[in-house]
Amino acid sequence: YWFYLSFENSFCDEYVTEKFTLMVRKANVIPVVLGAADYANILPKGSFIDSRDFGSVKEMADFLIKLTKDPERYNSYI
Repeated sequence: YWFYLSFENSFCDEYVTEKFTLMVRKANVIPVVLGAADYANILPKGSFIDSRDFGSVKEMADFLIKLTKDPERYNSYI
């Protein structure tokens, strides 16, 4: 897998599911996040993709596809 989709089912400011942290540590994937938490305070800058940064699902999908075709850029997230 290239990405791990971590879409929270609870939108609390400080909550991040434990599954997210376990998966990111064990797998060599880029987390794509959606939640109320400020992930920039939890994860290093440039180590995740915040789905809220995109205007649409298509825009995000196009970006993710481009990443899979650019190994250097993809690896910069890992």
